[in-house]
Amino acid sequence: PRRLAPPPTDRNQEHDMTTDLVAGLTVPTDLLRGGAWVPAEDGGRFDVVDPAAAQVIADVANGTVTDALA
Repeated sequence: PRRLAPPPTDRNQEHDMTTDLVAGLTVPTDLLRGGAWVPAEDGGRFDVVDPAAAQVIADVANGTVTDALA
């Protein structure tokens, strides 16, 4: 089976590309394209809101048509 690349962990980039949803659970927030985690082509991002708490829980890549066709 094909193994996916781990999400990047370079904290020096403009956006942190992972988020901790609960203690010990880190999930990628960029797009999985070709087995690699990459930012959206135009750099777009949007907030994910927990409806129960009305709090932002993550900032994720906003994929476009260009990203889908890549």
